[in-house]
Amino acid sequence: MFSLIAVTLFILVIIVGFWQSHLRARELAIAHAKALCKQHDVQWLDQSVALSHMRLHRNTQGWPSAYRTFVFDYANATGERRHGQISVFSGEVTECSLFAKGDESAITKTDRFNDAPEDKSKQQKSNTNNIIDIQEWVKNKKSQNDEDG
Repeated sequence: MFSLIAVTLFILVIIVGFWQSHLRARELAIAHAKALCKQHDVQWLDQSVALSHMRLHRNTQGWPSAYRTFVFDYANATGERRHGQISVFSGEVTECSLFAKGDESAITKTDRFNDAPEDKSKQQKSNTNNIIDIQEWVKNKKSQNDEDG
């Protein structure tokens, strides 16, 4: 009887700890989504993030930890709804992305997940062709719309 109660309490503690970890990750994603939208002068829609997917990875100490990806919506200067994504692992944001409509390539991206410092410089050199400054992109889009209409 005692072992059944102990196992039940242990499982309950695990569930509560996981839930609190998820809430902290969500709050971190909300704060970063708000800051990212403000930084790039776009409007954050719905003031919320939604869990897109979650998987387990080993943290730096070798323990399994949840890698969570949250999605959110934002509107650019023309009012079009766009999607963004924030990934959280071990209590820190590992990736932030804003995506262009119909194009799933990232407009802005910061990726720090499992990168050694020397590998990160190589990755930045190889990814610079795909990264666009969002403010420059919005200006170009506005000038194209002005020429069309």
